[in-house]
Amino acid sequence: MAFSVGLGRDSPILLEGDPKKYEGLILRHGQWVRWMSAHKCPCVLSNNRPDPRCPKCRGIGWRYTFQEDEEDYAIEAQVVDEKTIELPYEIDTSRVRLIQDGTGAVHTLDEAYGRWLRVIDPFPYIRGLVYVSVVKDRTKTLSGLYGRYIGHGIVQVNKIEYQGPWAKVPIDIISVVTVTRGNNVNLPVLDSAVDKISIDTSLIEPVEGEALNVTVKYMPPYRIAIMNQAISRVDQRALQEVGGDALALFPYAYKVSEQDIITSWASTQVRKRVIRKAAGEVDILPDLFVSRILHLEDGSRVYTEGTHYVIWDRNTIRWIVDSTERPTAEAYFSIEYEANATYRVLHQFPNIRAAEDKRFPQRVGVKLESGITGGDQV
Repeated sequence: MAFSVGLGRDSPILLEGDPKKYEGLILRHGQWVRWMSAHKCPCVLSNNRPDPRCPKCRGIGWRYTFQEDEEDYAIEAQVVDEKTIELPYEIDTSRVRLIQDGTGAVHTLDEAYGRWLRVIDPFPYIRGLVYVSVVKDRTKTLSGLYGRYIGHGIVQVNKIEYQGPWAKVPIDIISVVTVTRGNNVNLPVLDSAVDKISIDTSLIEPVEGEALNVTVKYMPPYRIAIMNQAISRVDQRALQEVGGDALALFPYAYKVSEQDIITSWASTQVRKRVIRKAAGEVDILPDLFVSRILHLEDGSRVYTEGTHYVIWDRNTIRWIVDSTERPTAEAYFSIEYEANATYRVLHQFPNIRAAEDKRFPQRVGVKLESGITGGDQV
């Protein structure tokens, strides 16, 4: 009688779906995107409906933020003696989440010396590998003469994080540290959105076109793969079940989940709308992300970006002129603009694992958004 023998760690068995193939797919065919995590707005009532007058979520029930941290499970450290390991590069030890040896035992960090970490309890082996989990800050800091005052209390931050043949990716400002003039005079900051900063000009106002020093914390773009062709039959069936249009692959360090929104910088669509002017200084456009306004007019005049309005946040027209110089409330105006293709995450597929604790990228089913509710449109 033949007996089956268990497979060892160094078994020559070939595994389909090697994680490196997925990682290579993201690197070769991925695109730069703007990804924001979705959170339920507290305004959602007991009947599971949002407050249509909520100023935070604008009545859609969801609020969006950036994921500023990412987890890196791929760091492999070499055991050099019974309590010391050597990392391939120096890390911020205050952000170490886990030190785990090949047997699954967890070790507590004691001291650090550059790339060498020392633990309290000894390792069960010498010259083997230990896996270190680190939480990394994904945000970056920009400091320098990158601001330009465009008037009406608005500073444009001119910094392209990535520029390719099909897309220019501006920065996404998370927070503003300082805005100063050339004579080191600080300008009070009121607000910021995407690549613009609002400043208080009640005491002093820069000259229009003046270059300003800015120091901001920003989120660089993400690189992921969005596919609707050449995917496996299993993924095709899964997409059909959830009603998705495409499959998105994220590196495993990112915690993507349902209702998150993904905006592709390389894909734009021209929209032509007629909008009814809301009361106040802002008008929300019925698309999730607007990159450029091509034309805006009402029955009496044509309005120009930078002179009469600016694009603020993801899809908002912010009027920077007096009410007499813009369309009146309840009146209609026509607008033509470029909207970036934006997907909403419908379903997160279970993250599978191969032999030897290899981790696969996150796989989610996404659907192309045609617009958002809210605001009057004909």
